[in-house]
Amino acid sequence: MGHGRITYSHTPTERTRLTTASPNSPSPVSIANEIIVALDLETTGVDPSQDAIIEVGAVKFRGTEEIDTFSAVVNPHRKLSGFIIGLTGITQEDVDSGAEWDRIGPLFRD
Repeated sequence: MGHGRITYSHTPTERTRLTTASPNSPSPVSIANEIIVALDLETTGVDPSQDAIIEVGAVKFRGTEEIDTFSAVVNPHRKLSGFIIGLTGITQEDVDSGAEWDRIGPLFRD
């Protein structure tokens, strides 16, 4: 389908519609039955060469129906800054008891 813009439309008198328009598509195409995954990552910072993922969450949808969820805390093997703790609500104790990314990654891919 290519990169495009996803539009969410909902009014009280109509059922929710999900459509996308792409450079290759002259008109919007319904994605109401397509599988879409919303991904949320929390990290120790914004530099991928130095920072690490501390939480991964995802929700899988078919149209507007939620069909699966995934959430896991990841142990980054480093101390979290006060800023990151305050921003995310994830504590040092949470990440210290979290699993290794090597264990979580394959679960997330499934």
